[in-house]
Amino acid sequence: MRCVCLILFSCCLLFSCSSVPEQPKESTEKKNRAAEYTEAGNAYFNQGQYTQALQFFNLALNDNISVDNETGIVQSYNSIGKVYLAAGYLEEAEQHFRKAATLAEILQDPLSIAQSKTNLAEVCLERDEVEEAAKLLDEAKNGIDEKDSARDLAIIYHNIGSVYKKRGMLEQAYSYFQRALEINTGLEQYEEIASNHYMIASIHSKRGDYDAARDSINLALSFDKRVENSIGIAKDLFARGMIEEKAGNDDQAYLSFEKSFQVYQAMYMYRSAANVLPYLISAAERLGRDEEARRYRELEKQLQGS
Repeated sequence: MRCVCLILFSCCLLFSCSSVPEQPKESTEKKNRAAEYTEAGNAYFNQGQYTQALQFFNLALNDNISVDNETGIVQSYNSIGKVYLAAGYLEEAEQHFRKAATLAEILQDPLSIAQSKTNLAEVCLERDEVEEAAKLLDEAKNGIDEKDSARDLAIIYHNIGSVYKKRGMLEQAYSYFQRALEINTGLEQYEEIASNHYMIASIHSKRGDYDAARDSINLALSFDKRVENSIGIAKDLFARGMIEEKAGNDDQAYLSFEKSFQVYQAMYMYRSAANVLPYLISAAERLGRDEEARRYRELEKQLQGS
């Protein structure tokens, strides 16, 4: 990341005033620095390096607070919440999303309100609080201008698809994932495109259409590779392993599970890596790869003890 320098300048005291308001130039520089911190945080987040991402998002928050950049503060709270959500700390995620939503309501900023409510809906989906998620997403959708906020609308559609999927309403879920995909394809939002294909693959898999599921998860993987989204790559590989396992292709299932495990290991995401191991061990056993199964059982014990 580029090194950002603060420009120091002196001001003459006027009359008997003991202080001078902060100059617009310094305020602009801090806003720009906060934006650079956010960009760096996003890069670390995509690599699964949550500690570093959190550090940069907090630096961005501090700079935004120091110049009272309220829109930036909302963004920083949402970014920090996303890290906690991805790491599985739902209470901390909710706290930051609620801070963002409260400030967005005060600012009467429809887009920030919608983004914060969408994030809160994702917490609800993780908790299987489906109806509360649906309510928040409906409010978010109704609160934005669909023409001017296409990217956010696509995220809302994707999450509405997740609501329908949890309800077992696969046709409706598929429809919303496709609507999100159409928007994201037009906007060339590759990471979001990957996420759409991932969920579409899950719909095909639930229907028992494993060929279509395989095609969709491979598309998700290709787009995640395109933007070097390591977390997405690991999840795609695991999902492909599950699809191949259901289809009775144990060789391909084993290969995909092993690759997913290796990606998580490379990112030092040991809890996620440990979650893959039971599937990898089972696939190895079905294939008669007793030595590999033994080795992965030893790794499982090590990760559980760490």
